Order: sequence, then structure tokens, then C-alpha cells
Amino acid sequence: MMGRKVKSSLLICGLIGLVTISGCGIGAKVYKSSFEDFNDAIRKTSDAQMLSNLVRMRYMESPVFLQVSSISTNFTLSGNLGASATLPSGASNSYGLDAGAGYSESPTITFSVPESRGYYGLLMAPLSSNQILQLIDAGFNSGAVLRAGVRGINGLKNVTIEYSTYPSAPQSYGDFLEALTLVEKLNNEGLVDFAPSSGFGLWSSPIGPIGKDPLSQALLVASIVYAKNAGGDLVENGKGMYELHTFSRRIALRFAPAAVNSPDAQRLKSLLQLDTDKNAYSMFDHEFTKIEKGRAYIGQSPAALDPEAVWQEIGIRGRSMMEIMQISSTAVQIPEEEISKGNVFVVPSSVQEDPSFVIKSSTGEPSNATIRTKYRGYWFYIEDNDLKSREGFALLTAMFAVTAGTVPGANPILTLPVN
Repeated sequence: MMGRKVKSSLLICGLIGLVTISGCGIGAKVYKSSFEDFNDAIRKTSDAQMLSNLVRMRYMESPVFLQVSSISTNFTLSGNLGASATLPSGASNSYGLDAGAGYSESPTITFSVPESRGYYGLLMAPLSSNQILQLIDAGFNSGAVLRAGVRGINGLKNVTIEYSTYPSAPQSYGDFLEALTLVEKLNNEGLVDFAPSSGFGLWSSPIGPIGKDPLSQALLVASIVYAKNAGGDLVENGKGMYELHTFSRRIALRFAPAAVNSPDAQRLKSLLQLDTDKNAYSMFDHEFTKIEKGRAYIGQSPAALDPEAVWQEIGIRGRSMMEIMQISSTAVQIPEEEISKGNVFVVPSSVQEDPSFVIKSSTGEPSNATIRTKYRGYWFYIEDNDLKSREGFALLTAMFAVTAGTVPGANPILTLPVN
């Protein structure tokens, strides 16, 4: 009799242990599900915020940016367990086990508003050539990046916009588009590419002339020390003056040897006013190209305004993120009744930033769009099967991340417990 009781007790304890171990397995599954849900929710809300801001800017209203600064969640596990046993004399033993388990989740999301001066300063500053070239180096289409991100290349200008008017096309806009088309075409044909290029390059206007007197020599020594601290060298240019040269890694537009027989390649060099004797052209911000520095030093007009200038490099003048978004907002298709009320300006078709990038609108909620937002009683969205527009939107969000990203020190403004 005692042996039967011991055996029964062991069996019940084993069953209780089995249920307990199974319950511990819930944690990993819950964590995975929660992580995926939060990740997807943040992606969708970030896309919706970008889309909302494009719509606002189409209506000439100010964009607003919020950041998710923290997410925390608490899991509460609950369970119950009951066991019973009937041990009649002379009959088979009978055992019973009742168990139940559950959990609840209490997530908390904290939103932040970026500090205005620093954050909007980043959005209003022109993109540097490095930022633009990082996107190309990351695999984004070179023509799309340059079309969206730059105001001009050498002497060619892109579409410009002001908050008080609709976009306007400069006289060289047609040549600008032709140059970008040729870059894409030649790249596909293997006649040009974008590749890393490194070496010493001019970083300052000429210093001097430096005389033999003690003050001039002290200035020369100070300049040499400064150059060394900046990772460069002070080089005499043969005219009694010195230039600061620094070592840097750049992206260069390179022409293949076979490009010498390509009319398209020669046309591209002509449009960009490039020195035809070269086959590799490092890409810099406009003000850091040798020709612009040299002209500034001797008081000449900028090379970007001189149709006779010959460029040894490719000078890029970046757009600001605010300008990129303002021009991208021209892709928003406003309902006709809103246009008839005069609530928005009409965008001339000749200067729409990219006709293949389209944000549609409707009165009813779209069923075929994951990127969507509601504004002024209308739904604005990008269709799931519109891959070209989704590609353009992905580039826009990547540019935003490169420009602003997550700004440290953003001030929390709202904490929401989510049931």
C-alpha cells in the first residue's frame, strides 16, 4: 500500500513538472511575436509619417516629425494547476490533472520630438557629395539618386522650387536630364562606372606669397602644423604660394577605354564640360573642386556659371532634404475638387520631378496599398503593384535616414500605454 502511494505521488509530480516546463516555453514564442509586431508597426508608422508630410507639403503646409524613442513592454504570466487521484482498494488507480495558463502584455511606446534647431538644421542643409555618393555606393540607381538629390552638376541645373511657387525648370534642365539618362545607359553598357578613388587633393585656396621675414615664416610653420593635424601636406605650387592637400576617399565616374568610340560617352563629357583628355573624374562638392577654388581665389565668376569652363572633376551641388521632400510632393495626385477650390497649386507636367513616382488619392480606403495615410478626408497611397513608385519612396526614406536619421537628445513628449 505504501509503495502504491509513493508511485502515485511521483507520477503526479512528474505531470506537474511537465506542465511547468511547457509553460516556460511560452516566453520565447511571445518575445518573437511581440518583436515582429513592433518592428512592422514602426515601419508602417514611419512610412505613413513620410507620406503624410509629403501630402502636407503638397498643400503648402509644414511637415511635422516624431521619433519613437523607446519601446518597453511587460509580460504577465498566469496559470493554474489541479490534480486528483482515486485509489480504491483492490481496483485500478485513477488519476486526474487539470491545468491552465495564460499571459498578458502591456507595451508602452514613447514618442519624441527632435530639438528644432539641430534637427531642422540638418533637414535644411544641402546634402554633401559624400552623402549622395553613399547612396549610389549602396546600390541605389545612380540616375535616380542624382535626379532626386542634386541641384546641379557642373554647369547643368536641376528643377528648383520655392515654398511660394510651384517648381520651375532652368534653361539647362533638358541637358541635365539628358546627362543622367546617358550615365544610366553607359553604365548598363559597361562603358562607365562609379568606383572608389583615393589620393591627395587640393583642400584650400593658395596661401601666400610667404616672404622671408620672421612673421611670414611663423605663418608658414603654423600652416604646416595645421596641415599635418588635418591629415595632409602643405605643397608649394611653384608660384611662391602654398596649398593644403589632404588624402581622401572619393567616388569617381570612370570611362572605359572603349568609351572613346562611343558618341554617347563623348556627348556626356560635352554636357558636363569635362576635360576630354581624362577618363576618371572624382566627384566633389562644387566649392571643393579645383576650378571653383581657383576662380574664387583670383576673383573670377564661378565655373558653374561659365559655359566655357573646363572641369577636371565633377562638381555636385546637393539639395536639402526639405527641398527634396517639397519637390517629391509634386507626385501627390490631389483630388480635382481640391484643385478647383484653389487649395493647392497645379504642377506643370514639364517639371514634375519623376513622372514614374506617383502617390494616388481616393475617397475610400484603398485595399491594395500598404503605404497609405488619410488627410483632409481623403486617402493618399502608393499601390502595392506600383513597384517604380515604391522604389522611389524607398530612396526617399533612405535619403532622409542619411540626412537626419535619429537625432540624439530628442525630447520625449508622449508616452502611450497600449492595451
